[in-house]
Amino acid sequence: MRVRSAAKVLIAACLVVAGAVALWFVLGDRDDIAQQGGQPQSPAGTGLPPAGSFEEEATRRIVAWVATGASLPGSDTPLADGKMLKERDRFLVSCDYLAEDFLLGTDQRVQRVSRDQTHPIAPSAYDGTVFVTIDWTAIGVSGNRCEFSVYVDHGYLAGGMYHISFRRDKNGCQAEARMEWVK
Repeated sequence: MRVRSAAKVLIAACLVVAGAVALWFVLGDRDDIAQQGGQPQSPAGTGLPPAGSFEEEATRRIVAWVATGASLPGSDTPLADGKMLKERDRFLVSCDYLAEDFLLGTDQRVQRVSRDQTHPIAPSAYDGTVFVTIDWTAIGVSGNRCEFSVYVDHGYLAGGMYHISFRRDKNGCQAEARMEWVK
């Protein structure tokens, strides 16, 4: 009787393990996004991606997309008012998930600021200035995917929110961008 009960327990355990392995194979190809409390999990629990990381590369591409009109590789989603934005004098960019000394690019018009400096109050604040807030919303479990919310504000009646997902594959850094809303 004990042998029969032990065999049933062993068979049940094998079925559970086999089911878990099958589920892992099905979901594993999706490069699922790891999140903890709505914030991405970062290496070593620092809250910051490592220096030279995929998140840094993706952030630079986002800044170039907004400031210079550079295309996002793999995406044909245009930036609303992109042609007009290229002519702006200053881009104040908040990306609190990166180290404070991280350089966003070589464009002299781009300045890194804290989050509270990207919410203008007075209409005069918009004179030639674009306010950009980039939030790192998720990171792929394997480190080959990261996602961002990007808010571009360049006037009381101009701006928009974008969701941008970057994936690293054999062709390099590829982006999928979609416009969430435009004001």
